[in-house]
Amino acid sequence: MLPYVLLIVVPVLFCYVGLKQNDNGRKTVVIGKNGYNRVNSLCIPVFFTILFLLLALRSKEIGRDLPNYEYIFNQYCRASLSEILYSSNLYQTEKGFMVLNWLIGLISKDFQWYMAAMAAVTVIPVAKLYAEDRRHGFLKIILYVNMSIFVVLFSGLRQSVAIGMGAIAYKYVREQKLIPFLAVCGIAMTMHHSSFMLF
Repeated sequence: MLPYVLLIVVPVLFCYVGLKQNDNGRKTVVIGKNGYNRVNSLCIPVFFTILFLLLALRSKEIGRDLPNYEYIFNQYCRASLSEILYSSNLYQTEKGFMVLNWLIGLISKDFQWYMAAMAAVTVIPVAKLYAEDRRHGFLKIILYVNMSIFVVLFSGLRQSVAIGMGAIAYKYVREQKLIPFLAVCGIAMTMHHSSFMLF
């Protein structure tokens, strides 16, 4: 329970701490309740850094579906790409997710590294989206941890990847870039078949 308490408490300590780049290129720490920290506090970056570490370093017993994902990863990381794409002997799930597992397996066949890679794929896009507007950072964190997607991060890896891709797709919507948006949505649907509901 302590890690989850720290996930909330530590970012509070950074609500009035920010980094400011001076004219000479050096960064200085700005501490206090001021206009700069209201917009640039480290609260959100600290929260997502801790969340990433919790997901990357957790035991495989944390998350109801992780034993299933470990079994799937062990199959995919030892298969060839042609087996991934065409074999019916492997556990069948969405092809994009199968290929993602295979790609992670090229880096390491250790399941802990797999969880770290999946944590990066799921947390970094959402963290970048949240960090674009850091105002009311602690309120955003409280709302985030009370949404069901927070719990999904610890167990539903396919859904989490699709959520991360949804954050990227949202960026393209705001920039009015149709082709990249459609490409990201298409890839997300190869990770989790019901991810179209996220968009």
